[in-house]
Amino acid sequence: MRNSIGLLVIASVCVSAQNGGISAGRIREHTRFLSSDLLEGRGVGQRGGQVATEYLASQLAIAGAKPAGDKAGGKQ
Repeated sequence: MRNSIGLLVIASVCVSAQNGGISAGRIREHTRFLSSDLLEGRGVGQRGGQVATEYLASQLAIAGAKPAGDKAGGKQ
């Protein structure tokens, strides 16, 4: 959970940087989606966890973040 919050903050900052600043409204929108009942929980192996992961990845991609590390781009 702590890592997810960290990713959300990073995603929010990246998106905000493109739009000229940090917005409490944007952060609130991301938080509402990630905490909504639509995600049915966000535990490991649960559907909601996968949806949250894909959401964060898409937000980072929109912000222009690039994969890094040994498993960048899905290569294992």
